[in-house]
Amino acid sequence: MKDFLGFRPKRSVLGSGGLPDVTRMIIANSTTIREGGAMNLGTGGAEDLDGASEDFLGYCVGFEDKDGFSYDLRTSGFAGASASYTQNAQGDTHASSSDNTTAGSDGVVALIIPALGVVCSGYLDEVIGSNTGDNLIGYYLDIDTTLEEQLDGSSASTTKGTWFLMPGTSGRLATDPEHPETTRRVMVMGREIQQVTAA
Repeated sequence: MKDFLGFRPKRSVLGSGGLPDVTRMIIANSTTIREGGAMNLGTGGAEDLDGASEDFLGYCVGFEDKDGFSYDLRTSGFAGASASYTQNAQGDTHASSSDNTTAGSDGVVALIIPALGVVCSGYLDEVIGSNTGDNLIGYYLDIDTTLEEQLDGSSASTTKGTWFLMPGTSGRLATDPEHPETTRRVMVMGREIQQVTAA
């Protein structure tokens, strides 16, 4: 898995500790999604998370066309040509067409790691320490409402939020232990989760 700028799923607190299987979810019409972004399931399909204290489904880790071909391996004539796909080392972006969910159309899907029990390295929208609690275990954070792949450091709270800060470099600090030099990466686990089951 790429080291996205945004959320990097690391492990699960459930079962063996391995990450859950990736879920394929059709992207809602006229929606822009970035790898490493937090996703929710709207009425029209997968959407980027853009609201504070909003339930979410999981983390985008890639894209496939309707035939199951990965977008990072795409060639000319790939399904989804009417949409916009941009490769970027910090996380590829896909802007779906206005009829992505229509039968016979692009049918591009987001590859999502479900959030239930998953601990991630998250990316703050500010330098750690800019707001009290933005790196302290026991605090909660919400999404930056304009960037689905970044946490809003100014939302740090001891009472509510979509993510809970988890132990990182110490029993007190949530700094990502794989990147102790970082000024923005913290360990988090989602707590306001959507769950999808097969019909």
